[in-house]
Parts: sequence; C-alpha cells; structure tokens
Amino acid sequence: MQQVIIFGTGPLARLLHHLIETTTEDSVMAFTVDAVYKTCDQFDGKPVYAYQQLEQHIVTGNIRLLCAVGYSDMRAREQLFLRLKADGWRFYSYISPAATVDSSVRPGENSVILANVVIEPFCVVGDNNVFWSSVTLCHDSIVGSHNFIAAGTTIGGCCQIGNLCFFGFNAVVVQQLHIADESLIGASALVLQNTEYAGKYIGSPARAVSTHPDSGIRL
Repeated sequence: MQQVIIFGTGPLARLLHHLIETTTEDSVMAFTVDAVYKTCDQFDGKPVYAYQQLEQHIVTGNIRLLCAVGYSDMRAREQLFLRLKADGWRFYSYISPAATVDSSVRPGENSVILANVVIEPFCVVGDNNVFWSSVTLCHDSIVGSHNFIAAGTTIGGCCQIGNLCFFGFNAVVVQQLHIADESLIGASALVLQNTEYAGKYIGSPARAVSTHPDSGIRL
C-alpha cells in the first residue's frame, strides 16, 4: 500500500482522490497547493496544506505525490511537474484496474490512466500524461510527456505524439502519423496528416484553423 499526497484541489484532484480510495489499496493522506492558492483547510474530507509548509505537517520520506492539475494551461502543467520533480519528489501514478495496459508498456511518472483505456503492445509513454476513459493507443506508438487525451480518443499504430498536446473527446488519429508538440486536436477530429507545431486542428478530416506558439494551449 502506498500513501499519496495530491497536489491540487480542483475537480481532477477530487476525482483522483475518489478513484484511489475506491479502486486501489492505496491511501490519500492530504492535499497540497502553493500557499498563495490555499483557500481552505480541508478538501473532500482531507486536510489541505500549503506546499511550502508541507514538511511541517507530514513526514514525507515514504510518500508519493500525484500532481492533479487539469488542462486549462498546458504549459503550466508541465512547469509544475518539473518544479516538483526538481524538489525531489517521487510521483504516484493512477492506473485504473479497469484499464488494459500491455505488459510491454511502462508508463512514465505521474501517469493517469482511467477506466477502459487500452494501451497496446510496444508503446512508449512519457511522464505526466492523462489518458481519460476509453482511450485506445494502438501498438508501437510513442507518446511524449505532459499530454491530455480526452475520453474516447483513438490513436492508430506506429504514431508519434509529441509533448503538451491536447486531444478532445473522440478524436481519431490514423496510423503512422506525427502529432507535433503543442498540437490541439479538437473533439471528434479525424487526423489524416501530420500536424505542425502549436497548431489547432478541427473537423473531419481535420484542418489547421489557428496557431498558439506564444501562449501554448489554454482552454
């Protein structure tokens, strides 16, 4: 059994608290946020501590941290993960017992893989990725880090997904494509061609409609 502290007090943090407590033998001890964002002393029945004072309240040596920050600012998700990693934290990953992750796959740190996700053989999966329910990642595909893949998305075999990408509900990427860093793939988009850096793609077939190289993905 592992003991976990969740970084965040938003909807994703509450969901992951519930899932950890109800589908695993692991236990959530507390929530934490940066001191400037701390507005309450309890969240979802557990204490909330300012991150900067966390070690005054908890002996953290054997505890793992789960960074539960959503997709509203994708670069902020990456920056927070890297800051916490630089602070020396070991990360917890939540992999639903109702997900199917092939034994050849070793998801990276701070992975979130929800129910009915299928990750087929020989895939490579980086750090700090969220695979929402019923995502399919087909064989031999490579997924970078800090991506958010919404429910129902299908990514074909032998694809290469960059970093900081967002996939909307039920997006489809056909096989052997390269999805460039910071690509935003809209809901129900059908991607038939490689994407360009920091492009937004919508429709079926998907077409580039805008770019966001300065701001990154913000939703």
